[in-house]
Parts: sequence; structure tokens; C-alpha cells
Amino acid sequence: MPNICIHGLCINGQGSYQCYCKPGYTGDSCDQDIDECLSSPCKNGGTCQNLENNYECTCIEGFEGKDCSININECASNPCSAGSTCVDGIASYKCVCQEGLSGPHCEINIDDCESQPCAHGGRCTDALNGYACDCAGTGYTGASCELNIDECASQPCRNGGSCFDDVNDYRCACYAAFTGESRSTSRLAWPKDNNVSRQYIYGGKEMCCSIAKAGQQGNG
Repeated sequence: MPNICIHGLCINGQGSYQCYCKPGYTGDSCDQDIDECLSSPCKNGGTCQNLENNYECTCIEGFEGKDCSININECASNPCSAGSTCVDGIASYKCVCQEGLSGPHCEINIDDCESQPCAHGGRCTDALNGYACDCAGTGYTGASCELNIDECASQPCRNGGSCFDDVNDYRCACYAAFTGESRSTSRLAWPKDNNVSRQYIYGGKEMCCSIAKAGQQGNG
């Protein structure tokens, strides 16, 4: 007797029979394969292949899982440099860099010295999102060597001499009774102050510390 129930179990009855189909089959003779792909179980553009009582999804790039419902986290491998933020996409990611960094993975330290921020000959050292200026020997100070150092702040001109600040230097205007220390000292007349005559010592950092003898015009 032929197998009436092709993919099932046949049960005899009085003048009849009944087929009990295996999972995945239907029909009076259990001869019809149920297409599990008809319900579109594969998500996010996945392709469905019908199997016996089952299906298989082929996922597009960026998704995984039985139904292609899981977005693969491309940020899980920490592709962005430390301190930067990874934003996951579909089969991709984007790095949001912290200040001072650039590049696809925020791997490039931006050269903050490229714009030459250190004025007046200061030497620039690049840092992360910043720079440091070495102003030594320039006569200037400040974050960008922008402030002229007041060499008169230490009151280097003695015996009542007046100090005039210069760049990395100063000059003293001495009373007539005093002179400076430089051998190249020259003198210029200075207006009287309270009837006391002064002379301008014009040279290198004279300090008005030597008492000038009568008729003396300097140490040079």
C-alpha cells in the first residue's frame, strides 16, 4: 500500500484515514512544505532561505543574529583614541575627538605651535590642546611672551636715579653727583628738578652708584 501521508503519519479509520503531518508540512497528504519565509522573519534587509520546518537568514553587513535583528557594535573594539567618543553606525562608526586631536581615529595631535603663538622670539612647545612658551632671554613674559618685563620693578637705579624701562634692559637718569658703571657711559643734560641738576647716563645698565668728582663726565 502506497504511503498516502508523504511527510506524516497515517491513521486508519472506518472507511477513511487521517494524516498527521510532520512539522513544516501541511496538506491532506502532508505533501506541501510550509514556507517559513512567508512571514518575513529576516530583519534589516536580510535574505531568507526556506528550510524544512525552519529558515535561515543571510544578513547584510553590520547586522547579525537569527533574524538579523542585532546591530553589530563597531565601537566594541575601541577604535577611537583614549578620551575620544565612538558613535556606532550601521557597519561603520565615527570618532568624536576631544579638543586638540584629529584624524579618523583621533590619533593626530594638532600642532598648536603651527600658528606661531609665542611672540617676541619665544620658543613654543606643543601640548595636547595647548602650547607652552619659553620666554627666557626675550625680555617678555606671559602665556604668549606678550608682556614686556619691567626691568625697573626691582628699582636698580640707586641714589635717587630715575629708571626708564626698555626691552630686556633699563636706563638710569642720575643726579649730577653720581655716575654709572659702564665704561661707555655718555652724559646728556637733564632738566633741573627742585634746582638740583641731573644728567642722563645713556648706556648699559648704569646704576648711579659712583660719586662723580668735580668736572668728571663719567667713568669712560
